[in-house]
Amino acid sequence: MGDRADYIRELDGLRAISILLVLAAHLLPLGPKILSLNSVSGLLGMSLFFGLSGFLITTFLYRSPDQIGAFFLRRSARILPLLWLYALIVAVLIHGRWDSFLAVAFFTLNYSDPLILPGMSHLWSICVEFHFYLFIGLTVWAFGRKGLWIIPMMMLAILVLRIDAGAYKSIRTLMRVDEIFAGGMVALLWQNRTHPVAVSILRTIGKLFWLWVVLLLASCHDVSGPLMYLRPLLGFCVLAAVLEHQEGPIRRFLRLGVFAYIAKISYALYIWHPLFRLGWLGERGSTAFFYGVKRPTAIALSFLFAHATTFTIERFFITRARRWEGQLFQPKSRPLDIAAE
Repeated sequence: MGDRADYIRELDGLRAISILLVLAAHLLPLGPKILSLNSVSGLLGMSLFFGLSGFLITTFLYRSPDQIGAFFLRRSARILPLLWLYALIVAVLIHGRWDSFLAVAFFTLNYSDPLILPGMSHLWSICVEFHFYLFIGLTVWAFGRKGLWIIPMMMLAILVLRIDAGAYKSIRTLMRVDEIFAGGMVALLWQNRTHPVAVSILRTIGKLFWLWVVLLLASCHDVSGPLMYLRPLLGFCVLAAVLEHQEGPIRRFLRLGVFAYIAKISYALYIWHPLFRLGWLGERGSTAFFYGVKRPTAIALSFLFAHATTFTIERFFITRARRWEGQLFQPKSRPLDIAAE
């Protein structure tokens, strides 16, 4: 993939934390129900996950605006095989619903509420991501690198739409993709980090790391009200602050080896884990047996399936995509590694 010296290992830590927050939200009881910590954990995890995705995609396109074909090939090889396999198992084999499978296959599920079946409620986020890929990829194809500067404008436009609609949280692309655009804004800032304005912004944000973390946490809870509108902007600040933060315990923590492994299997982990809330594993019995046996089993199976499919199915298609890329496209430049795809 390029020069490993440019690999930002701290982003692996953020990616791992984001998927662990999502798993915790879906598979664990987090504190007293009155605190709504499961909802907070899910929103926070997805906000970080979307932000990282926006950062990765925008960085690739900023560095290689002439490689749109390679971009779509890489993203498709990474996303589609596991997504379609999972949708086939859950929608068709378990529920017998081809219409739900097709809604996943054509990325319309997040606008088709009746087709969101048990075990498929998380797939709305893949639709949002793929809509972003199409929009930003075609924008760069049409306008080149300068087309990426539409990202801040789109983020602000969506903020206005969300405020007008009163949408604190939503699964509709036009009401949620601003979290991905937020990551794209960080990428634009980071790619121009030697510019005096970017230097000033990054230094200011970096000094207030813990403030952004606290505010982002607050913006994920319903009681924060209008602060929830600012969740994408606060996610932008947290991600930018991590990149700018000086060497210390936070950076060392995010570079832990276990986080690198979890980041590697994070996509497969996200795809598979709701499967193990279906059937017997999802049926409640006694609290002790449910949380002492069933949920640990579900978590273990999620990691087992994620590991197995990451290093077989996912690796197979990504390897093939790289070969096809070399045959189909003649890259004028190749981007350096940023973080785990």
